[in-house]
Amino acid sequence: MLSFVPNASRRLLAGVLAALLAVGLLAAAPPASAATTLTYNGWTETWADGDLWISFTAAGDEPVGTATATFAGKTVTLERSDDNPNPHQYMGTINGPFPVGTHTVTGKLVTTSGTVTATGSATVLPALRYAAPGSAFSWGVDPLRTKVLAEGGSVALSSGAVKDTTDAAKVSFPMTDYLKGSGRYETGGLARFVSRHRDVTLSDLHWVTAGQGGSLRADATYRHPGQATRSERGVVIATAPVIYGQSGDPMGFRGSVDLAATAAGARILGVSTAASLGTMTWRVALALNPSPASARVIVSPTSTSYGRAARVTASVTRAGTYAAGTVAFRAGSRGLGTVRLSRGAGAMTVPAGIAVGTHAITATYRADYSPTTAVARTSLRITKAGTVTKARLSKKKVTRKQRAKVTATVAGRGTTIRPTGTVKIYDGKKRVGKATLTVGKRGKVTVKLPKLKKRGRHTLRIVYSGSWAFGGSSTRVVLRVR
Repeated sequence: MLSFVPNASRRLLAGVLAALLAVGLLAAAPPASAATTLTYNGWTETWADGDLWISFTAAGDEPVGTATATFAGKTVTLERSDDNPNPHQYMGTINGPFPVGTHTVTGKLVTTSGTVTATGSATVLPALRYAAPGSAFSWGVDPLRTKVLAEGGSVALSSGAVKDTTDAAKVSFPMTDYLKGSGRYETGGLARFVSRHRDVTLSDLHWVTAGQGGSLRADATYRHPGQATRSERGVVIATAPVIYGQSGDPMGFRGSVDLAATAAGARILGVSTAASLGTMTWRVALALNPSPASARVIVSPTSTSYGRAARVTASVTRAGTYAAGTVAFRAGSRGLGTVRLSRGAGAMTVPAGIAVGTHAITATYRADYSPTTAVARTSLRITKAGTVTKARLSKKKVTRKQRAKVTATVAGRGTTIRPTGTVKIYDGKKRVGKATLTVGKRGKVTVKLPKLKKRGRHTLRIVYSGSWAFGGSSTRVVLRVR
């Protein structure tokens, strides 16, 4: 049954209720409760070898509790920030490494009244592990530089070495090879310090970390007053006991060392042993892939005869300068050997005994730290070597009852390798002797001829038939038969 209350009565009832609430005789209904929520607002990207910063915001009636986060199978307890009491912020860091890809970030907040969960996502990018263009060493090479300039000399830079843009007294050497975590850095560029008294060229600077410090190596060509010009490769010219300020992030880092000359460094730079060589700094920008390399190989001469050596030279460039590393040479399937590059070049002698024919010459470059390679090819043609045949009779005159002896000597032109093969002796058109040259006979053989019945002058022709490696040749001797 419905009942209707007049408007005047309603107004009276509302007034009574208000009065009761005012004096506390009637309690007001509680407001509706707000549910606790979590929202992810941490990083959405990181690197495979980096860290991930986690942050969840908690809001609602009960935002205080114990919070944890899980990412890529790793869990961390989050700390509540006192800076933002409402809403509450829970933060923490999960350390890598992580698998590459997009992964879920799961947050959990446990309060007295229950558990609240929320999710977000973050993408793991491949690790940046190699030196990017622009990475470099910066070093003043003092006191050598100051000494040369005081003598009216100059500093010449080439092959990618330039004046440091932040300090004109320093040289910036471009970094060519680096692998994150190796503690080893290679650079290119040449710096030549020359005056009327001295001439020093430094290249291939290479820092090797050891313990808290490390050593600086270089290739050097140098001359000081009263000395002849010398060249040394891979010499430790300076050491440093500690590396300062090496800090950064997954995108790059910086560091510096105070260098002191070793005994070898003192000899090369013209300073005293343990003398201060100033501060060397490095700045490394990291890249996903190593800088590529380009190789070139030449052989000189391009064609030669068997038994003569040829020279094969490879040059490799990288990151706007020459490359450091090694080059392995091959002639066809035959390995010739491996050499270390200096100023981006390496050479090797093709051995004299390589077979006759056209050979593919291959130079394969490998960087020291990054998986960088390059291949260059050319060809070398080997022809048969010429020969000279000489002969000598044991006796120039014999009777019809005697047997003459002929000693034949065959030598290769332009080579010390002794020919092998067959030597034949002819009296006119008739073959009267034959012998085989072996390696052990060293190009010399003696043939005992049959008895010749015809009296008079016999012109004997000694013929070397040649071999796979040597061309043929012949000579003549005259034998008189009485």
